[in-house]
Amino acid sequence: MKSLKIVSVLFLFFVFNVQATIINNEMYSEPLFNNVQKDSLFLNNRVKLNEKYAKFILYSYDKAINSKANLHKEDLYKIAISYAYLKKPTEASEYLKKYIQNFHDTSIFNDNAFDNISESKEYIDVLKKYKPELNGWIIFYFSTGIIGIFISIVLNLRKSGDRIANMLISLFVLFHSFFMIHLCLFLSKFAYNFPHSLYITTSFSFLYGPLLYFYFRRISSRYKFRLIDVLHLVPSVLLFLYLLPIYLLPADQKLNLLYNRDEILHSTLIIVVLVKYVSLIVYG
Repeated sequence: MKSLKIVSVLFLFFVFNVQATIINNEMYSEPLFNNVQKDSLFLNNRVKLNEKYAKFILYSYDKAINSKANLHKEDLYKIAISYAYLKKPTEASEYLKKYIQNFHDTSIFNDNAFDNISESKEYIDVLKKYKPELNGWIIFYFSTGIIGIFISIVLNLRKSGDRIANMLISLFVLFHSFFMIHLCLFLSKFAYNFPHSLYITTSFSFLYGPLLYFYFRRISSRYKFRLIDVLHLVPSVLLFLYLLPIYLLPADQKLNLLYNRDEILHSTLIIVVLVKYVSLIVYG
């Protein structure tokens, strides 16, 4: 009799664990509406079941969420899609952003759970910031950059004219073309696929003014360079040395800087841009 009771208890325990495993796997592994029939009644029931699972997940992580604990990749993923199931765009977008910033994985956008909040401003803001895209302006800028590189090469192949003047203006066009292509990577969010492109054209920022200044002096008065003119390169050298530690970082650390640009690099970028404008005005 005791053996029968033990067997019964073990059987019930086994059934309970199998059901719990099915529930967990269904919530944790399957995106919403993934591989389901198109029958509307079944679909509605499926949504209700997922909402229940979502509430269970958030209940399980309640202490971790409130204490702002450091969560693992799978944990952040579950919390983000759970809030999406429950149509809470603010919370879903917050954890979606944390997931992307910490683990550099934008494939999470493909989860159909986010269809529930696809019209919300919070979700659209995260989408625009991290999901790769192409549009007419990006293609135009990229094409302009490629044409500029071609022009800079042609200018140096010319046998007629002042070679030094040609070199100065071709360098100006070349640096600006690289900047245009780099801008395309940033605007399209493909820069995340090329982490070593981080700040790659920023070192040129203080060269535009001197190149144009000496170009116009050369073509107007046949100006001959002196040793003291090297001082015009000092700001560019200092900027390069300032950015050198970033250039030497491994790819994973550069990715972290790219995905957390606003929080880490924003102030540095603003200072460089302002000084660049001042340099262009002074040389102009």
